[in-house]
Amino acid sequence: MTLTDISKFIDKEIKARANNRVISATVAVVDELSDIMPVDTSLIMFNWQIPINESITTANNAFYMDSEWVTKNLSKMAVVNSTPSTFKERVPGSTIYTQNNIKYIKKLDERNLTQFSGEFIPKTLIIFRNELRGLYVE
Repeated sequence: MTLTDISKFIDKEIKARANNRVISATVAVVDELSDIMPVDTSLIMFNWQIPINESITTANNAFYMDSEWVTKNLSKMAVVNSTPSTFKERVPGSTIYTQNNIKYIKKLDERNLTQFSGEFIPKTLIIFRNELRGLYVE
């Protein structure tokens, strides 16, 4: 094995591990967002979308739609379990978008709706950073 081969191997390994850490951190963020979202009809929770390389402009219909928290666990499982499949074709360096296209999501985050304390974006950024910090600890 030449020095060039070793260098290529190391480069490939670093990219793969970094990619896995980014995916893990993104899944942790979706899990947290699904946990802390207020649930009335599950519409907001079901609209956390994780497209790769381009944003999505449409909103989803809730898969499990009901009222009074009846669907929270079903919706959370559907969202969190579908997130890893988004990354099957992701290559290192691809842009990952974490988005929600429900019209009132910004008001919800800014605490302009009474049923929720808001500020979930800063909370999830902390989770994402903490997950990424694990990249150098093994």
